[in-house]
This record gives sequence, structure tokens and C-alpha cells, in this order.
Amino acid sequence: MGSEGPSKRPFCNHCSKPLRTCLCSRFTSPPIDNSIAITVLQHNLEKRHPLNSIRIAKLGLRNLSIIPISDVNLRSSLLIRPLDPKHLDFGDLGECRAEEQGEKCRIRWHDECISIGVDRGAKPNMKSVLASPIGKAAISNGFAAKKIQTKQTRRGSSDETEDVEEYEIVIPAGTALLYPGDGAMALEAVDFEVKHLIVLDGTWGKARRMYCENPWLQLMPRLRLDWKSESLYSEVRHEPKAGCLSTIESIMCALKTLQGGEEVKLDELLMLFESMVGDQRRLKDEKFKRMASKP
Repeated sequence: MGSEGPSKRPFCNHCSKPLRTCLCSRFTSPPIDNSIAITVLQHNLEKRHPLNSIRIAKLGLRNLSIIPISDVNLRSSLLIRPLDPKHLDFGDLGECRAEEQGEKCRIRWHDECISIGVDRGAKPNMKSVLASPIGKAAISNGFAAKKIQTKQTRRGSSDETEDVEEYEIVIPAGTALLYPGDGAMALEAVDFEVKHLIVLDGTWGKARRMYCENPWLQLMPRLRLDWKSESLYSEVRHEPKAGCLSTIESIMCALKTLQGGEEVKLDELLMLFESMVGDQRRLKDEKFKRMASKP
């Protein structure tokens, strides 16, 4: 069953694509029962992008959830609580301030949790949190994270602020973040059981911002893909360099390496993604031909 989008084109309610490029009939197998749970933190501007690949992962993997994330509008507050807070002894840690390139975040320790205030554009330094009792408890036993956004809105002739809960997420023990950079471990070198994988969905610039503005991501081990080939995206969407893959390509590579099995079905999802990219390339060519034919 379809619906109409902003451009009045009929859309498929299931895969969120225009009906002329609907993906649903291309799924030849039931969704994969992935044993490693996937949580996708999706930038709110990425959801409606015509080439967003998570729509395929959502339909092709049973154990996958999506949490929308937005940039910090004015400031945000994060509350981090370990899942097993027993025997924590915080002492009188008071308040500390961490600064990164002149940008401040506010870190406060409480009896069984920690709160972090993040200003727009801040890059929190989490070293003190990682070394604290709550950081160690969160790393070893898992934690819950809640984000409250303080947004500035214009009402009439005045500016007002309001606090809105953006998400609350539970990060169980055995969770890792799929994100490259210094300190990230190659998938082939992982020496612990990964039970849950966090993935960032957005352009590389948006992903970097999500990583900085949601500093609880630094409490998890980071994994990287050592991939040298070009992404299937390369012809229709800019990637910084070879080895920078789309979100679904990254998920498929991670599951093949960490989970094993179901490789044929995982490859089928990649082929489906390739067909979606082909649709976009065809539509782009058709548009250029129409423009060229105009007098």
C-alpha cells in the first residue's frame, strides 16, 4: 500500500521508496536472524535520503533497531547510569570541567550515575569518566544513556527554550561501536565476544559530530573495517576515500567477520543495495537526458 510524499509521488509504506523503485519485491528470503544485535544511531537528516541504505538493513535483519539522533541545537544533557551500580564508591568527586580546544562540557558525578552537559559544537574529553568508578562499571557491565536536548525556538517576538528527551538507550555488556580512528581494533583482531554492535548512520561529517556530541559512545570498544575497495555508493554519492563504505556495507562486513554463517543471505542484501544504487543512477541519467533534450 502506498502513500503520497511531499512531492505527491506515491511511496511504499514498507520500504519508504517511491513505488516505481519499490524494493519489497526484490527480497527473496525472509529476514536474517542475526545473533549480534544491531543498533543504528541515525542522523535525522539521513532518514529520507533516497540512497539511505538502512531501509534495506531494517527489512533484511530481524535483530536491528534504529534510534534517530539530531545535532545539538543549543545544549544537551546526558545521564549515564551503570546497569549494575552495586559496590560503587564515588567519594567526594565533586564537579570537574573538561575542555577540548576551548570548548566546554560539564561533568558531574552523582551517587549512582554521571551527568554530562554538552554545548553545541563541543568535543568532550572523556578521560576522567573512563577512569572513574562509574566509567569502569559501565564498561564492564553495561549502562543506560539518556539524552535531553535543550532547544531554542522562536515564539512570537521572543526566543524560548524547551527540554526534550531525544532517546534513552540500554547498552548491554559485550557492546562495541563500529567506528574508525585511533585506538579502533580491526574486526579480524577482536578477542572478545561481540553481542551488540552500535553503528552510526549519516555522512562522514555527521557521523563525526554524532560521535562527539554523544560522548557515551567513548565508553565502548571501537572496531574498524580494513577495507580497501570502493563502496557501491561511489558512483552516486561522495565518499572521502576508498574503504569508506555505506552503512549497510559496513554492517554486512561486520556480521560476516564477527558472526559467521548466513553469508549467502548477507550477500543478497548487498545485491539488493546495489540494485537500489542502480535505480538512482538510472534516474539520474534519465534526468540529464530530459534536460539535454529541452530546446
